[in-house]
Amino acid sequence: MTNRYKRDTLSYKRAYVPKLRRETNMKKTIFLTLILTLALIACDILNNDDDDNGDGTTFTSREAFRQWLEKQPTNTPETPYRVKLNFADADMNNFSSVFNRGKYVHIDFSDSTITSIGDNAFSSRGELVGIILPDSVTSIGDNAFSYSGLTSVTIPNSVTSIGDNTFYNCASLTSVTIPNSVTSIGDWAFRDCGKLASITIPNSVTGIGNTAFSGCGKLASVTIGNSVTSIGNSAFYNCTSLTSVTIPNSVTSMGNSFTNCTSLTSVTIGNSVTDIAGGTFRECTSLKSVTIGSSVTSIEQRAFDGCTGLTSVTFQGTIPETGFKPYAFGDSSTNIGDLLSKYLAQDGGIGTYTRESGGTTWTKQ
Repeated sequence: MTNRYKRDTLSYKRAYVPKLRRETNMKKTIFLTLILTLALIACDILNNDDDDNGDGTTFTSREAFRQWLEKQPTNTPETPYRVKLNFADADMNNFSSVFNRGKYVHIDFSDSTITSIGDNAFSSRGELVGIILPDSVTSIGDNAFSYSGLTSVTIPNSVTSIGDNTFYNCASLTSVTIPNSVTSIGDWAFRDCGKLASITIPNSVTGIGNTAFSGCGKLASVTIGNSVTSIGNSAFYNCTSLTSVTIPNSVTSMGNSFTNCTSLTSVTIGNSVTDIAGGTFRECTSLKSVTIGSSVTSIEQRAFDGCTGLTSVTFQGTIPETGFKPYAFGDSSTNIGDLLSKYLAQDGGIGTYTRESGGTTWTKQ
């Protein structure tokens, strides 16, 4: 039995041990290959411009980005591809053509050397949901982001002007940061940005264009910087959530800027405005209190037409009788006729006039 056992054991070793060794070596080879593959993948993620992971991917040319995006599956605005583009100005020509329908992206240009965002650069690209602009950019062109899918934007402090229609109808835009370097906001710049809730116009801005914020129905808070000298026609038209506004002493002219701001309850007009244009506060049906600056000499036709809720008006200066144009405060027989007669009376003039809500008799305080 012993000799037979020894023979069987020897036969087993001769038959199976080499096989086990081969299997063990094969497993080691597979394991090492797996480790090497993972290492290469990791290096590829970190360094390869053609990596398709969608997060942290960097491209140095428009064509490389276009080809990569073309290969990606569709996604959602909540899960955009995050890419970094190290571009020069030449790469921005006709840039909107690289986008693909249903493939949403957040683009980081922070390491790029671009100096401007040209006209129509991202216009009608609903797939663009986020962007980081570099400090090298000095201007943003007309229609640059109109109809895009942006939800928020910080404009770098190198930008000096925002063109016409730049963010027109960015329906998902909720917040904008405008730096102190910007001196002008173009016509229609933020028109119909229906979700924009607040805006601070910095002290560097001198002009707000026509209809610049018109139709921003969620806009509840506006701060106008003390260097603004002009507010364009319909600049805040139909901003139905706006509750109060202070027009700084720097403003010398404004058009029918706040028509149909139906939630507006109080207005202070600075001491440099000389003329309140026709229709400026027309149909501001919730307006209760107005302070009119000391330099105002005329209130044009229907400037306050439809402001039936007015209960307090403060005149800080003297307006001649000829300065009150027909229907300046709407239909005087039902709204505010007694105010004008009291103001123009010998004991009238500078001061605050009040009435009870719905009343027709005004009293000087």
